Amino acid sequence: MELFPYVQFNGKPATTYHLFDWDALLGDSDNRRAWEGLTSEEQEFLRVRYPTEFAAIQERLEEEAGDDPTQQS
Repeated sequence: MELFPYVQFNGKPATTYHLFDWDALLGDSDNRRAWEGLTSEEQEFLRVRYPTEFAAIQERLEEEAGDDPTQQS
């Protein structure tokens, strides 16, 4: 029985675990701060491996930008 899925970054086994704070990325908090706190590699990993969640995060970021006149789309 496998307890952990096999994870790769750029086709190589991951040497560290990446824990994503889904509440910060998809919740009612500052989603932009949580998203920008991820590395570009982590953002790409989410885009590829979690396309539904990635789309929801992008939607939240667009909503936040619309609510905040200091943010540009």
